[in-house]
Amino acid sequence: TLLNQKEISSSTTWEQPWGEQRLIENNYRELSISVIESSSNIKINIVFRAYNDGVAFRYHLPNQADDDRLCLIKCGLTTMT
Repeated sequence: TLLNQKEISSSTTWEQPWGEQRLIENNYRELSISVIESSSNIKINIVFRAYNDGVAFRYHLPNQADDDRLCLIKCGLTTMT
């Protein structure tokens, strides 16, 4: 079940001390969603970013309300096809 979603965009520049370019543009659009699995009430937050030259995502398992279980990810099985 979708709990909430948030969209943001960012356009910044940062300076790196070496490399081919001194100033690096950091432009992206971001979508953050929070979902909960109905039967176990486990919450997960997923953040997607779209850059000019690629995409990225990450997921976060926040502290679960009224739950002492520890969530572990045994190995990264996330794949793109």
